Parts: sequence; C-alpha cells; structure tokens
Amino acid sequence: MQDEETLEREIFSLLNQKYYVPQNQTRHVTRELIDAIRDARNNRADVAPTLFSILEKHSGRRIFSYDVDVQRPEKDELFQILDTKNILLIMVNDFSGIFTFCSSHLF
Repeated sequence: MQDEETLEREIFSLLNQKYYVPQNQTRHVTRELIDAIRDARNNRADVAPTLFSILEKHSGRRIFSYDVDVQRPEKDELFQILDTKNILLIMVNDFSGIFTFCSSHLF
C-alpha cells in the first residue's frame, strides 16, 4: 500500500511540476491517462498522441511561457571579483535570482 501511495504522489508531482497540471486536477488527469493507456493497449493503437493531447488539454498556463532573463548591471563586476579573488560572497534573498544566475554561468 505504501508503494502505491508513493507512486501516486510522484505522478501527481510530475504532472504538476513538469506539465503544469493544477494540483486539484492531478487525480482526474491520472485516471484519464490510465484509461487512455488501457484503450490503446486493447486496440493495439499508438498511445503517445492521446497522452500528449490529454496533457495539453489539462495543462495550466505558466505566468511566463519563456525564460525570463533580467539584465543585471553588476554582472561584470561580480565575475571580475570572482576571477581575481577566486571567491565571491553573495548575500541576497532566496528569490533574487543572483545565485541561480551566477551558478548557471559558472558551472
């Protein structure tokens, strides 16, 4: 029973985070996907187009449908400090994006 609950939780999380299915619809979408897989199996049909259609139909919309790239005037200075001193202390709030920006350009 625990394994089924874990699997269900992982499926709901995947639908929500990767395909932007609202949390209140994940159970319904999961049932619809399983039904489509069963139908395709019974009819020996290609299930992929049906699955993509279901996911598209239930997909919520992101606020930004593209990557947001904010130009930062301090970018060159940060990289210069890092290059000369081999260390850079960044103290910002978690939602500023500076750490993500720096780490994505360094690694």
